[in-house]
Amino acid sequence: MDVQHEDKNMQRYLSKEGLANHLDVSVGLINKKLKELPHVKWGDHKNARVLFPVLEIEKYFETISSKIKEPTK
Repeated sequence: MDVQHEDKNMQRYLSKEGLANHLDVSVGLINKKLKELPHVKWGDHKNARVLFPVLEIEKYFETISSKIKEPTK
C-alpha cells in the first residue's frame, strides 16, 4: 500500500509514546489518564500493546475543551 495515497477512511492509531510526543506530555501522564482516553488494548495481559485512535482522541479533546469553555451556571 502506498503511504502517500492512504485511504481517508482508514483509522490511524498512535502508540503511548506517539501520543505523548504529539501532546508534549510524558508517557507517565498518558498511563495515569489511560482510563479516560479512548484506546484499544491488544490482548488481555498487563503488557499488551495500547493504541489510541487518532479520530477518537481528537473528538475527546474537542469535548473536553468545549466543557472547559462553557460558563458555569
